[in-house]
Amino acid sequence: MTHPLFQQIAALDEQLLAIPYGEELAVPPLFAQRNALVQSLLAEPTSPAWAEPLQALGQATQKLHDHFAHARRRIASDAGETDSHRRFLDTLHDSLDPAPSSPPFLA
Repeated sequence: MTHPLFQQIAALDEQLLAIPYGEELAVPPLFAQRNALVQSLLAEPTSPAWAEPLQALGQATQKLHDHFAHARRRIASDAGETDSHRRFLDTLHDSLDPAPSSPPFLA
């Protein structure tokens, strides 16, 4: 059985991807909540049953990274890179964990 945190993270991912353009101020608190759940999950001993869910988590993280990179570029061009918008974009970028660069977890 997979850990319930995987379902909570997936639900947050769906919520994040459903945020419409123009509502990006709702994103950083959700990223912070997602990162806290991921940190809690990674602090626990892993199980061989987690191989697929961990790989899916890595793919979901990459998808969020890609999705909001596009949103950051759009906001930056709309805002003309003003200082307050630059700080917002930096906060948004910093609140998402980097995409995993290691090979997939194998059980």
